Amino acid sequence: MFIFTGRGRTFLLDTHRRKIPHRFAEDDPRNNPPWVQMYVGLWRPVPPVQGRGWAEYSTDRFTVPVVGAVSRDGRYSVALANGSADSLANAWHDCLHNNPLWEPAAAPAAEKRWQVKVYLMPNDPQALLERMARDFPEAMDLQRRRAPEQQRASGAP
Repeated sequence: MFIFTGRGRTFLLDTHRRKIPHRFAEDDPRNNPPWVQMYVGLWRPVPPVQGRGWAEYSTDRFTVPVVGAVSRDGRYSVALANGSADSLANAWHDCLHNNPLWEPAAAPAAEKRWQVKVYLMPNDPQALLERMARDFPEAMDLQRRRAPEQQRASGAP
């Protein structure tokens, strides 16, 4: 599983993951490392530890609204992308959650839409970003907005 951060394509094992103590014991395998994690975009501050949800928010933030997985043989990838999500979620199994916003925000409910594309392609992160930039140019603009950096808190390594 991967997202894109300021470090480029970033796999789950390389993100800071906050434990979920209200769901699983400290020594539970699902908490070592945490098996589910939420992520927000650079343009949002990371929410504080909630202590009651199904997952906590990583202190790592994504740069574009895309979440994906690489095939076990490393040759292919699948990704979900859109132009508006401000949060993503993923888990250790191949579970992708890409949460687009209903737009336009000011439109009546019957006129709001969201669009998600599924990319099945060779495992080439740069090609994925290039395709996404063509399909969702507004997503690439999100990288220019940035919420203030925060200190790593609650379970930081």
